[in-house]
Amino acid sequence: MGGETCDDGNLASGDGCSEFCLTEAGWECLSGKGCVPAGPGDGGFAASAAALFCGDGIRAGAEECDDGSLNGDPAQSGCSRNCHHTNCGDGMVDGPEACDPGSGNVVLYGDPDGCAPWCMVPGYCGDGFVDVDHEMCDLGPDHGDPRRCGSNCVMAIQSGGTRPGCEARGRQ
Repeated sequence: MGGETCDDGNLASGDGCSEFCLTEAGWECLSGKGCVPAGPGDGGFAASAAALFCGDGIRAGAEECDDGSLNGDPAQSGCSRNCHHTNCGDGMVDGPEACDPGSGNVVLYGDPDGCAPWCMVPGYCGDGFVDVDHEMCDLGPDHGDPRRCGSNCVMAIQSGGTRPGCEARGRQ
């Protein structure tokens, strides 16, 4: 578009091409090649100028990291698919994270649609795991069987004050 000195396809500043599509101070941008920090003598474009993209294995521009084809593989790399370090709370599900709504990582227990501060789905009654701070039992999908585990994950009490399977046994 007219007046643009670069266009990296996003509205983020800090990557060499501003939100107004103007080359930022200290950066060099070439059409179709992206932007890199300006270097002495060569304008920042070394022999690898053709390989300036996330996933090429070369950290350049606004990339925090770039492990090439290993990006996004939690077993091999701490680098996300968009060339940023994987961080719980950044709003992107990467690496070993099961969820990450960003600032919404506040649910500690009880909401299967929530996200815990460590980017995992929080425990809840019915998940099949006993959360000792909140539950006495948890049989997963069968947690509502009043003979075994109540719908609120508390052991069902039978008349006479005994739990199922714990009936008083007479001596012989």
